Amino acid sequence: MSAPAAEPLSHFVRLAPVLGALVLIVIAGAVALLLIKRWWKGESEAATPGFTLGDLRAMRDSGEISVAEYERAKEQMVRKVRTHATSAKAVKGQRGTTR
Repeated sequence: MSAPAAEPLSHFVRLAPVLGALVLIVIAGAVALLLIKRWWKGESEAATPGFTLGDLRAMRDSGEISVAEYERAKEQMVRKVRTHATSAKAVKGQRGTTR
């Protein structure tokens, strides 16, 4: 009676490498799709802000930073956004005129 129990196990042993390879292919495909999606959208990890104006307000309201520190940080953030927007418009304008 031990022969029938050994048979299903032998089938699994034969299929295990194939199943493992399929799992690896699926994982590699998912990673590739994620990277392609990021590349397509032009996302980069460096583009994400460290914190937002809402975070600054919360820090100010909780007393972690003073009102003067909040105003300085807010002005720096606004300046960076304006500079980035201006440079993005300039690059977009240059791309449009080179055709």
